[in-house]
Amino acid sequence: DVKSVVIEEGITSIGDQAFIGCMSLSTVRLPESLTVIGKEAFHYCTSLKEISFPKGLISIKEQAFSGCESLTEINLPPRLAYIPNHSFQECKSLTRIVIPESATVIGRSAFSGCSGLISVSFPKGLRIIEDYAFSGCSGLTDVALPEGLEELGTYTFGSCNELTGIVLPKGLAKVGGNPFPYCRKLKTVTIAEGNTSFEMISNALFSKADHRLVCLLWSDSRERYAVPKGTQIIGDYALTAQVDLKEIVLPDSVTEIGMWAFSSCYSVKELVIPEGLEMIGEYAFMNCSRLDELILPEGLFEIGENAFMDCDSLTLTVTAGSFAEQYCLDNSLKFKKTK
Repeated sequence: DVKSVVIEEGITSIGDQAFIGCMSLSTVRLPESLTVIGKEAFHYCTSLKEISFPKGLISIKEQAFSGCESLTEINLPPRLAYIPNHSFQECKSLTRIVIPESATVIGRSAFSGCSGLISVSFPKGLRIIEDYAFSGCSGLTDVALPEGLEELGTYTFGSCNELTGIVLPKGLAKVGGNPFPYCRKLKTVTIAEGNTSFEMISNALFSKADHRLVCLLWSDSRERYAVPKGTQIIGDYALTAQVDLKEIVLPDSVTEIGMWAFSSCYSVKELVIPEGLEMIGEYAFMNCSRLDELILPEGLFEIGENAFMDCDSLTLTVTAGSFAEQYCLDNSLKFKKTK
């Protein structure tokens, strides 16, 4: 088995999957001439402990170093503008990362599952952190997002169990679904002075532009939550796994329930769907095992895949001839009809 590799000077790129699964490979020397590392080039090189990137490297492709669980340190090159999807996923021994000043985007799941990570330094020019980028980084305790950050994805810091607080910067204008599900110790989300896009109301984060509940902090242990009047959208993952909740009150203004919005709310027994609801996302009520009745309004015209999966006690009430009735028939769900 190959344990050490020296790539000759003059080589400018490493091809896709070039060293994939070389589990005994522990050291790699890259030439200064290198500009591109291909997709999955070192994927699952589980013994690789360190690698030094040349300063002229401008592109690392998806999953290039994913699964390199022994990798303890990386010095990302100074010309890298994009940290690609899954590029360092499951690099469990990484403890510190400095994102270079050139980077403007961190891709989907780029560092997800890096459970040993305790420190991340972001550059001032970073604009976007995509979905799941740091999910499962269970050692992170503190994150300082740069002031110019404009967009934060869904589940970005999901399952970061040691994260206690975070400040959403002044420039942040867009957040996808809940960025913080399963963050057990997250007690404070602070909106920076001058940010007009978001607000915190009673431990819950709201997006003002689309009147959307982004999330209720997972550390909140209340048994009843009344969503504020005027809220129109319950966002993706907004209340997922809020296991202490027994009752959720939705205002009449709600027209959309996002995917996974109430999933694994095991204790919820009471929830009334407002008459004006039009859309329910996929897996929205999955594992709401104590919920025994929901009345679906006649105007509901979209229900996502597996929206009521593993709701074993649930009987749906639907209007005869409605979209909801057909959905129940197509998915073999328990229901009763009203005229």
